[in-house]
Amino acid sequence: MKKIFCFFLSLIFSSAYCDDSKVRSYVQELLDRAFTILKGSEAHDTKKAQIQEILRANMNLDIMAANVLSRSGVDDASKKRFAPVYSQYVLTTYGNALAGYNGQTVKIKAIQNLDPKTYLVRTQVITQGEGDPFNVDCLVKDESGNYKVIDIITEGVSLVSTHKSEFKSILANKGFDGLLKELGARID
Repeated sequence: MKKIFCFFLSLIFSSAYCDDSKVRSYVQELLDRAFTILKGSEAHDTKKAQIQEILRANMNLDIMAANVLSRSGVDDASKKRFAPVYSQYVLTTYGNALAGYNGQTVKIKAIQNLDPKTYLVRTQVITQGEGDPFNVDCLVKDESGNYKVIDIITEGVSLVSTHKSEFKSILANKGFDGLLKELGARID
């Protein structure tokens, strides 16, 4: 009886969760597009702008911004003001970092279903002769058939959690307008 129960549970869960090959294809295509740009001969600023466009199209920055300010005591009107500033901050930070590409490769190691619409994609960044490989994972959400990244986790450290902690401190010391001003300065 126990074996039959386990069998039926596996059928239920396997049909409830999407085939991870779609998520794998999405992430691989995203990596391929990014590396095509990064390996190109365009100027640094051109690469940065193209990478930022890929990030903008493939990250749900509104969800990330909402998660960063969750339980912060910030009112809804302020959260709406925060979202575009935070989005630009993330795009600028990651656009700059990725545009400094130096021959690294990324290997998809595993994909784990966290719930029917959320996946943890585990990747490893392999450097060319300098340093050890390191893990960069991402949370990918299925939004009605469109996949979006909702967090990036580097060596076990969540981008959203890090920003949440950092910005909580800024909010406590400088207030909401101080947080916006600080992020604006980091963007420039």
